[in-house]
Amino acid sequence: GFAAVWELGNTGRLPYADNLVNALIADLDALGPAAPTRQEIMRVIAPGGFARIRSSGRWESVPKPRPPEMDDWTHFDYDATGNAVSKDRLVKPPRQLQWISGVQPMIVGGNPAGFVGSSGVRLSDGKVYSDWLSGGKDSQRYGAWDAFNGIPLWSRTDRFGGRRLYYHSVAADGRVFQFTGEGSPLVAFDGRSGVPLREYEAAGKLPRNGGLACLRYTDGKLLVANRSKLFLIDAASGKLIWTFQDPSESLLFFPVADAAEQRIYAVVSGIKDDTRIEHRWPNSPAEAVVCLDLKTGRELWRCREVAGKRVGQILPNGKSVALFAGGGIGAGKNPFYANLRASDGEMQWSGTFPTEWNRAGYSALWRDGAIFYADPWKIFRLDPKTGEETHVFGSSYNARCMRMCATRDYFFHGFLAYVDKNFTAELQSVARSACANSAFPANGLLYFTPNTCRCFTMLRGLLCLTAEPLADPLPDAQRLDRAGGHTVRHATAAPHPPPSPDKNLLVEHWRAGSDIPGVAAGNPKTGAPKRYALSADGQRIFALDDSGKRSWTFTGGGRIGTPLIYGGNWYLGCRDGYVYALDGDTGSLRWRFHAAPYRPLISAH
Repeated sequence: GFAAVWELGNTGRLPYADNLVNALIADLDALGPAAPTRQEIMRVIAPGGFARIRSSGRWESVPKPRPPEMDDWTHFDYDATGNAVSKDRLVKPPRQLQWISGVQPMIVGGNPAGFVGSSGVRLSDGKVYSDWLSGGKDSQRYGAWDAFNGIPLWSRTDRFGGRRLYYHSVAADGRVFQFTGEGSPLVAFDGRSGVPLREYEAAGKLPRNGGLACLRYTDGKLLVANRSKLFLIDAASGKLIWTFQDPSESLLFFPVADAAEQRIYAVVSGIKDDTRIEHRWPNSPAEAVVCLDLKTGRELWRCREVAGKRVGQILPNGKSVALFAGGGIGAGKNPFYANLRASDGEMQWSGTFPTEWNRAGYSALWRDGAIFYADPWKIFRLDPKTGEETHVFGSSYNARCMRMCATRDYFFHGFLAYVDKNFTAELQSVARSACANSAFPANGLLYFTPNTCRCFTMLRGLLCLTAEPLADPLPDAQRLDRAGGHTVRHATAAPHPPPSPDKNLLVEHWRAGSDIPGVAAGNPKTGAPKRYALSADGQRIFALDDSGKRSWTFTGGGRIGTPLIYGGNWYLGCRDGYVYALDGDTGSLRWRFHAAPYRPLISAH
């Protein structure tokens, strides 16, 4: 395949971000004094990757294990408990991009409130799984990427006419489990290839009202709520372990599985099966909350004290089970929270909150022995014994669209405040996920789904941010290379004076076949080619003569921008951080200047 080649240089630092490279081959004997250290080599290797190193005449393979401080994010709301608190201890406020994928070419504009373009990401086994819209609201695809460098692994067209809902997809143990469209069975796909492995007919078909189905995965078993039934299925064999149906045949919503306590909880709702539950912040009128034994499906208790209230989340936490229903835009006007005793389901306390202008609440979680929920401005703490509400954090502006999540060290609130254990925060409004999605902390990194909003200027696409500190800027003496690799001082950098403003003419380019044609403008020498084409990957530029024949080709270290011709030279800006000056007749390099602050490379697609 096509590859880019970089010189090692004399800094001793490889030009890659931390944990980016799947495989690296290094002949340290051949590199001699210029060889990077083993520590530097392993810095750039992604967990699960390896280095092939030759030293003292001997080759060896050195794998990089996954640090135990890293964690996955297998469900929309973290795991089968639905409590969106990751155990990852390496996620911190980000400092730069790890990778970016430019999926979802939707037009940004207007106020698309209520439109949710993604069901979130799932992060498992070093991979990212997610859906996106390839051309509009009804053109959905699903695919997988490498979690550390964003390299695409596979994708397929979804059968959903609109969008996949939050609880239709789970990733774990090298597989993706999901409903693929209305009337489809539950299917297991191979996580690396996307190939279907098994269908689970016992779970039934996805109803036309997709909100009536929910999927969880716990200890090798699939828990499926489908209309009025709960199914527990062995994921490996497809064997049905047990089925539960409410005696009244009422619908069953929002199931969660607490493997530590060997219990399952679900909302019993008497609504009709064509009723729309609030789709951005789902909740439903409840008749009861039911608790089942995980192994047998036997009912252990039923709490009817919630009858007439709305419930959207069930959050087990040892001896307590918290209930929460949001209130606000896209969540309804009947918020509710409560705490049940896990042993018998008796309600310990309950409450609500106002839904006035910019006062709302959308989702809750357990952390540090308390219940927390957020509105567009604040984070509130609920005492698990009394229900007393305390305002613990306030943000600087309305950030109502993002779902709060957490690690053990940080809350991730709004657009985006990184709130530490002392409830002091670092505010970075550089990225956000789709409406009602959260940020997704996993693998020591932070992931964001594409969105169509323009609430602030932001990075867009499927994003992965890292807390890797910014490197020191390159010294000026190392920035300029002339042809032949000889470094010269900045004062003698330009072989020609820079073009005047009236000579900085833009060019248009468009996609046509495999190349991107264009016409360069400026002040070319007589007879020098001025038409060009870029390769589809944007990393090669071809100079064309009047007949369209290629005169010469130049390959950059990254995607190349629009060329400018002046004084017989072609000047190219490149995503590898360099500005290149090429001879207009031959395409040979005259000089290059490293304009970027430093040299770490990331992935972009």
